[in-house]
Amino acid sequence: MVDHELPQPPLAVTHEKLVDPLRDGTRSERRLLLVVGVLLFSVVYGNLVPKEIRALDVTLTAANRDALVLIMMGVELYCILTFWLYAKADLAEWQHSWEQQAFNVRQNMWKGVVPTPSLGNVKTSLDDPALREAFELSWNTATKVYSRRKYFDYWFPLAFGWIALFATTARLFASH
Repeated sequence: MVDHELPQPPLAVTHEKLVDPLRDGTRSERRLLLVVGVLLFSVVYGNLVPKEIRALDVTLTAANRDALVLIMMGVELYCILTFWLYAKADLAEWQHSWEQQAFNVRQNMWKGVVPTPSLGNVKTSLDDPALREAFELSWNTATKVYSRRKYFDYWFPLAFGWIALFATTARLFASH
């Protein structure tokens, strides 16, 4: 066996992207999107619209409360669009780094160099079942984690935001 200067095993190389695919700014937008969505649900379905804001010495009428809900809906729409734009850029970078890693791994496999978690990069036959199995387990695990994080970090907040917006719209217009 000959040791080569090749990338580390798939899990080690992609670990950072698997753990945190979104930048801090995108995470902040995601948090705001989810908070405003929860507030919309609370206001519309929990009837938690204040009748009075003492700090501002303001009393809200029914029309004022509807206007407050409409403003919150506008903020939620803004949050959805902002998060979508930020996350789309982050996910494109994340996908590119993932595809580059997959290309490197496939290229090294053709050379007969299989990166394995326990042995490092070793020159071996592609027919060696133990090394092949260790590599495939590592790669498949990384792929599953990648897919799950993509749905949880990207699709869930967007779906939640749209549901909050549409449910609020339906409830608001049904009450009039």
